[in-house]
Amino acid sequence: MMAGTYLDLQSERHRGDALVEVARGRIALDPDAYSDRVARRLLAAGFSDEEVALVARAFARNPEALLDHVVAFEIGVVRRPSGSLWNHALWMFVADLLAAGVPVVPFALFDIGTARIVSLVVTGALMAILGVARGMIGHVNVWWTAVQTMAIAGAAALAGVVIGRLVSG
Repeated sequence: MMAGTYLDLQSERHRGDALVEVARGRIALDPDAYSDRVARRLLAAGFSDEEVALVARAFARNPEALLDHVVAFEIGVVRRPSGSLWNHALWMFVADLLAAGVPVVPFALFDIGTARIVSLVVTGALMAILGVARGMIGHVNVWWTAVQTMAIAGAAALAGVVIGRLVSG
């Protein structure tokens, strides 16, 4: 998972860099067309003619700012993504290690019957807490995100059991 996260983020950055370079080339060919589109977008957003003229002059003095605006609003790419790829990958490794350990640890501490129950209860409770946290962070219904998180985790666990039985049986 750590390697996958690193490669995924690296690929996203490479794609973003490529899109920025394409936009840079297109703006260089016809900067007035892009300035006109920006002006129309700002007028539609409620800016006054004077404010749009001020922004247009600023973009004319700073073509990189125009590029940033076009890339962000027309392509949807952030030119300077935050955070280190290695930090993201390391956090994914730690999160996966903890997430994988939670359902397994009870089997090291208890007999198999008790371990199954403890594992299910603790994992279910943690998934519910994760769902509530997702809801709070996203400002959406916490009950729905808790149920959704538990359902997805349960489906993944069920798939693991079914695949395990198919492979071993």
